[in-house]
Amino acid sequence: MTEHSVLGTRWIYEAAGDPVWRSELVRLVGAEQVCDPSLKRGVRPAEARGVRLGARPEEGEIAIDLRRLITPGSLPSGPGVIGAVMGTWYPPGAGERPAEGCLAELRPARS
Repeated sequence: MTEHSVLGTRWIYEAAGDPVWRSELVRLVGAEQVCDPSLKRGVRPAEARGVRLGARPEEGEIAIDLRRLITPGSLPSGPGVIGAVMGTWYPPGAGERPAEGCLAELRPARS
C-alpha cells in the first residue's frame, strides 16, 4: 500500500502471484471470453479478450508471461503458445482507430 498526495491510497501487488488472478486469466483464455470494457471517464473503452491457441489450459499446468509494456502487435505464435489475452484500446492521438496487442501469453509450465 502507498499513499499518493492527490489520488489517496493506492494498492500495489504482483498480480501474477495471485491465485485468484491466475485462475480468472486461465478461465478467460480457456473459455475465449471478453472482459467487461473499461469505462474510465475521459478515456475511450478498452477491453481484454481471451484467445485459445491450443488445448484448453489447465490452471496448474501453465506459465503466464504478463506483458508489462503494452504495445500494439499481433497475436503471439510459436512453439508452446497455448493462449493469449489480447487487449484493444485507443492510444492518445490515434483518432478513431483502436490498437490491439498482447497483454499476456500462456505457455505450458516447465517441469
